[in-house]
Amino acid sequence: MFYIGPILSKMKKYIALDVGARWGAEEVFSSFSAKELEMHGFEPDPAECSRLNHEIKNREGAESISHFFHPVALAGSKGLRNFYHTKNPACSSLYAPRMHLNERYPILDVIELERVSCIEVDTLSSWASRTGIDYIDYIKLDTQGSELEILQGAGSLVETFVCAEIEVEFNPIYENQALFSDVDAFMREKGMVLWGFKHIQHYVFGAQHLSMDRKLLLKYDANEEVTNARGGQLFWADALYVRRNLLEERALDLDMLSRAIYLLDRLGFKDIVCHLNALNKQ
Repeated sequence: MFYIGPILSKMKKYIALDVGARWGAEEVFSSFSAKELEMHGFEPDPAECSRLNHEIKNREGAESISHFFHPVALAGSKGLRNFYHTKNPACSSLYAPRMHLNERYPILDVIELERVSCIEVDTLSSWASRTGIDYIDYIKLDTQGSELEILQGAGSLVETFVCAEIEVEFNPIYENQALFSDVDAFMREKGMVLWGFKHIQHYVFGAQHLSMDRKLLLKYDANEEVTNARGGQLFWADALYVRRNLLEERALDLDMLSRAIYLLDRLGFKDIVCHLNALNKQ
């Protein structure tokens, strides 16, 4: 393991963002002290934000963490936008759901449109400027189709990311939303590279239980894992991006490397930590 101990005391606080924070941020953030990490969650629903802030304030050990939830809808530019409220509030979006999908895929009844309202939206760069934040170490984006425009509205902050977890669609669930290829091109242009996927989601027409002849093969170096393919069309996944120069170049700034390793290790990305350690021992 790359030795990080001596520099921890002088590291600046980590800034983590959870955009689309309904039901609360990931529990891993509570393992950081308030001196180590500041977490900001964004959720357009004021009532949900109020609930989350109340929950944080009243939880045991609240004084030792630094979590804030903001009733702010982020977008690519400031102004007024339609907001599409769906059957499941977590599926609500700045983009209209493709209604034929919930007729074909029963599990997508959660995107059934209930009403449309007009809301004020802000950009991440504008919010950060007002808040006094000029860097972001980690960001999670799960906003039902608006992830790319939120990144575009972040301006130069994108270039400060160490890692980012972004929900991406391979086939659209919302009208006119950006797809994985669009998000990936943007992130690569900004110096980030794809590390991997998790939570890969397929949907089967009519929710039929299919017995497939083909197998799903996953390879990890010379190791293989074979599972039964369940069928269905690939719709979405969570994509993990990491700063390219961390993965491809030996670090010149050891403090910056140590800072990244400490964060990634605490977040549970052990494979990335191993990669960084191996690269910088060469």
